Amino acid sequence: MASPLPASPATPPAPGLAKAVGDALRSLVEEARRQPLATALFIGFVLVIAYFYGWVQSFGPKHAFSAFSWLVTTWNKKTGYEHGFLVPFLFLFLVARRLPQVMASPARPSPWGLVLVLFGALCFVAAVRTFQPRVALGGLPFVVLGGLVWWRGWATARLLAFPVFLLYFIVPVPGMIQATNGLQLLPTKSAYHLSILFGIPASLSGNDIYSIPMGKWNFNIAEGCSGVRSLMALTLVSAVYAHLTQQTLWKKIVLFACSVPLAILSNCLRVASILIVAEYFSPEFAAKTYHEGSGFLFFLLVGLAGLSAVDWILNHRGRRKVVIRRTPAVTGGEGPVAPSASS
Repeated sequence: MASPLPASPATPPAPGLAKAVGDALRSLVEEARRQPLATALFIGFVLVIAYFYGWVQSFGPKHAFSAFSWLVTTWNKKTGYEHGFLVPFLFLFLVARRLPQVMASPARPSPWGLVLVLFGALCFVAAVRTFQPRVALGGLPFVVLGGLVWWRGWATARLLAFPVFLLYFIVPVPGMIQATNGLQLLPTKSAYHLSILFGIPASLSGNDIYSIPMGKWNFNIAEGCSGVRSLMALTLVSAVYAHLTQQTLWKKIVLFACSVPLAILSNCLRVASILIVAEYFSPEFAAKTYHEGSGFLFFLLVGLAGLSAVDWILNHRGRRKVVIRRTPAVTGGEGPVAPSASS
């Protein structure tokens, strides 16, 4: 009589992120108990950083702002960095995601981390002397990574390098909107030609697009419509998306680089859609309500969908179906038949 094949043991489900982080935090507490002096020194190091960057007032108008408080004031529409408030939460999420790996790696403290800390400290001193808070914030990732190397070693610093350097996305580049006149002209010309393609009679003069006959509507493509805001936001999203989804460095670079043309394409289509809505529906609705809401809409439709499409192209493989055929184990007969693959 044929005996049934033994059932393969069920694979235990992988622990969720919350449980893994909880286990890592407990390991961190145990490590702190075993090495109280090193832990106390690292906590003191963190407090010193918080004091100099959060309380020392040397920047901004009348030097009344610390580096962090000045930074928060720059997250506005004028700079195009409204997404700055999101970055600290992304930083915490990415650190929490890496924490189990950090605690699983052996702790090998290295005094060479103090070299990175010294470089970051010199950046802060130079920033205070020149009243340039961006210089101080530019040195912050080196201070953080140097402290991690000094506390637990290079393995920990490598695991947390990406979320630490992600902090550069919250420091606004000076004069970014004013320096992108080309981005201002590109959506203007693209919107004009697309409107002609859709049968909309229009006239182009510099950064102004007029309806024909004149008087129905006219739009000035100002600096705020250059697409810099969507460009900054999409580069941030693409960096995090590439880090989480791609395994090889070249794929991460390609996906990140695609954020620039996708942001430009998104803005060009958005401006063209405003002209279409103004011509065929309502100029007032197009200039106000639709103008305000279309940015996020095209960010989703073109930006994020475009990143997903590039991800699919980079990682698409011809999938093969694996068909497993089993025969009852009969005395003297053949054993289980090996899996056969069919496309």
